[in-house]
Amino acid sequence: MESVRSKFSYIIGGICVIIGIVMAETWILSLDFQTRGRILRAQFVVFLQLALVGGDYLVWRSLALFFDGSPNTRLPKLWRLLLFVYMCLVHLSYLCNVLFVRTEPILFSIVCYLCLAVHFQFVFIIIVFKIYEALYKTVKGRSFHGKRMYFIAFVCTILITALGFINSQKPPVIKNVSVPIKNLPQKLDGFHIAMLSDIHLGVTVGKSKLDRIVAMVNSLNPDAVVIVGDFVDGQVKQLEESSRSLTKIVSRYGTYYVTGNHEYYTMDADNWLTHLDSLGINVLHNGNRQIPSEGNPKEQLCMAGVDDLEADRIMYDDHGFKLGEALRGCHSEQPIILLAHQPKAAKKALQTSRHIDLVLSGHTHGGQFPPVVFGAYLFNPFYAGLYPYGDNSHVYVSMGTVYWGFPVRIMTMQEITSITLHTV
Repeated sequence: MESVRSKFSYIIGGICVIIGIVMAETWILSLDFQTRGRILRAQFVVFLQLALVGGDYLVWRSLALFFDGSPNTRLPKLWRLLLFVYMCLVHLSYLCNVLFVRTEPILFSIVCYLCLAVHFQFVFIIIVFKIYEALYKTVKGRSFHGKRMYFIAFVCTILITALGFINSQKPPVIKNVSVPIKNLPQKLDGFHIAMLSDIHLGVTVGKSKLDRIVAMVNSLNPDAVVIVGDFVDGQVKQLEESSRSLTKIVSRYGTYYVTGNHEYYTMDADNWLTHLDSLGINVLHNGNRQIPSEGNPKEQLCMAGVDDLEADRIMYDDHGFKLGEALRGCHSEQPIILLAHQPKAAKKALQTSRHIDLVLSGHTHGGQFPPVVFGAYLFNPFYAGLYPYGDNSHVYVSMGTVYWGFPVRIMTMQEITSITLHTV
């Protein structure tokens, strides 16, 4: 009885801590910009570590005693040591974002994030098994003992994650998409866009991957290239050398970029906009460009872009989702292409009175791997692929050109999207 009370008190204590952190956010957002940024990052780390500790408890209870009773008396101790090291690597994964962002990722960071991927998947499996055991006991009136089942599931999770790692190291798939655009100028019929999203240059994605992406984009001979947010997971001073690979992109009308939520997590978004502009990238900071840059407006299209919604949530100075500013100067007779990182931003834009022909988004990654796949599908208005909206509008959501953190792709793909516009 005492042990039950002890466990219950730990659970209540953890819930109280989480509620306290959530309630503190109102106060945090009232602070100055830099202090706010540091506290929000610390808040995320606390949330993550609390969640991981809960997962540790489930994993340890499910696996720690598996080899007890073995003739080899050292095996149980060795097994528990391996589990402990595995859990330590899981907890160190996010710390790698602070300490080990390099031009090329280091092996330690990759191993930590692979362990974290195993942890996410296996904890989900444990929860499913626990629900099954509860139902079994309710229906059958006796307990289901699945000690071996948990061990087999853990081994299978490791093997599946290894397969996902192999998939993540392959080049992105070139995905060809044709989009009808009403009133597209005849001379722009067949306009070809190479779309990149969610490259996440940083702790597990390095310069060599970006170089490969640039070479693939150039092989498509696009009219324009768009980068739809989450280009980086680090500050300019950490990734300046890696990011210079973007200068090698060749297209007829240039490269266009908007921020994603991860640019704001770096707390270095303004420096990134300045740096990318110095590389010759057209930064659409709630702004637009005419394509071609000169001529009759009826013979042009308007390429517009909005800041990510996360800038509004964390009150990032001088940033935010400002559709009116982004579309200012776009003529009513022109086709409008809007770059908006999150599908939620795409829906928000399309629900306004302004007509937008095509919104290009990313953010979801298709979930990257189970069980995140299910959340990405359920909590985004558009998940992946091309969606018609209203009478003449469309939304395209990329599954991402690389990945975030976890170097794993299961049930999803890395893509460079080759979009061809045609008139209707």
